Amino acid sequence: MPTFLQTSIFLGIIGIAAVLAVKNKEKFITTESGIKYKNIVTGKGAKAKLGDTVSMNYTLWLDNLNGKEQIDSSYDRKAPLQFVIGKGLVIAGWDEILQVDMTVGTKREVIIPPKLGYGENGIVNAEGVVFIPGNATLYFVMELVSIDEKP
Repeated sequence: MPTFLQTSIFLGIIGIAAVLAVKNKEKFITTESGIKYKNIVTGKGAKAKLGDTVSMNYTLWLDNLNGKEQIDSSYDRKAPLQFVIGKGLVIAGWDEILQVDMTVGTKREVIIPPKLGYGENGIVNAEGVVFIPGNATLYFVMELVSIDEKP
């Protein structure tokens, strides 16, 4: 027969697992434009805003979050992408979602509709090979690594 301590530890572990399961089942929030997102980790750093130079890590899938059709990942290259928010240097969905309460250290699952991604045309490389098909929904895990705020 288990001791009181063993039973308490077992129930504690089950409770932690239940909390984590609920946390992972949190619903996506949908912006007015149709982007869906939920935080995996909420950072405690500065909040990103228009005009900031940011460094982002990301992974992109075309089939679903953590799917089999991984297209690109800055994690694989070990080099975050750096750009200025709002200058049109990245897809419109990124410019928007970074300004939705994203702080340094935040890691987020994001689903971007085609109109805020690569649209009807998608991306075709110089050899004519389709990299991202037209009207593709984009599935990202994004992490805001740092902000170099505008002066």
